Amino acid sequence: MKPFISVIVTVYNLEKYITDCLDSLKKQTYDNFEVVIVNDGSKDASAAIVEEYISKNQLNNYHLHTKENNGISSTRNYGVNKSKGDWLFFLDGDDWLEPNALSILAESALKNNSDLVIGGYQAVDDTTKNTEVWSDYPKEYGILPQDFDGIHSFGFCWGRLYKKSIITEYNIRFDERIPYAEDNAWNFDYNRHVKSYSCSNKIIYNYRINRGGALTTKLITPQMKYHVWEHMEKFIKTYDETDLAQAIRTNPGLNRVFWRVVSTAIINDILDKKTDLAKEKRKMYLTQVSANSFNARSKKDKFFLIIFKKSFLLLRIFVLIYYNNFEKIRNSRFLKNISKAE
Repeated sequence: MKPFISVIVTVYNLEKYITDCLDSLKKQTYDNFEVVIVNDGSKDASAAIVEEYISKNQLNNYHLHTKENNGISSTRNYGVNKSKGDWLFFLDGDDWLEPNALSILAESALKNNSDLVIGGYQAVDDTTKNTEVWSDYPKEYGILPQDFDGIHSFGFCWGRLYKKSIITEYNIRFDERIPYAEDNAWNFDYNRHVKSYSCSNKIIYNYRINRGGALTTKLITPQMKYHVWEHMEKFIKTYDETDLAQAIRTNPGLNRVFWRVVSTAIINDILDKKTDLAKEKRKMYLTQVSANSFNARSKKDKFFLIIFKKSFLLLRIFVLIYYNNFEKIRNSRFLKNISKAE
């Protein structure tokens, strides 16, 4: 029997893009799904465009909900609460799917009876139209914790199937305190309960980048991601430290997320004058494994990593100087030149 999928589409001021998203859903080769569209108090014509689209195409399985603007986490939670499917699939309203996206994921879910199904995706630059394929999953099927080296499901929540029964049983929701990297927190919570997963390297999802007005084009501060650590800490305690250390060494995707979260938590502890907590996190075995395995790509990351490894005193001095003068440094010619060189 075909699994019933709830596609949760989040919309906020996307009048320029939402039709492309809806068209990609209408073209799906899979037919057992509903579309839960949540309009997060858009100030443009997004809601009217969606309403007209549903009516014009007589799409009885599409449902538009409008709520007060309260951010992406609140919007996704609203969609989760309204969903009726056996599986959930998150789709941002400025992105779009390949026609066989849901078919590929549903087939994999039936074949492997796994708790998580992950598809390949590509980033599409909204300005240059250049694309970059991100679908290098080394395993088609894996079990946890043995196969942590093959799971790439911590950075994003879109483009994959989540089992509704797990979400309901453990009351998993997006943390509404987190305005950025909320996907990380969600995945840490969900993956604590995953017994097995499936991956497909076929491109199913098109992720739009460099879109004007998107959150990722705005300033991201460490404080915006602070509470992600609380979710990752629970995840760490779920699994054996040895298994996680091996996964961090062999899985660059997992290590990148782990490093970003733990280093951000340490920075925030320093800024909050919680020196002992910062020292404790820095000395953690998994933190040391992550730091030694992390492949720093930018000059800023490389510089921070050197200081991080050198000494806590040097790290503390750097953090206090840098973030207490963040706006000045951010707008300086020096930092701009570094950014251009990356």
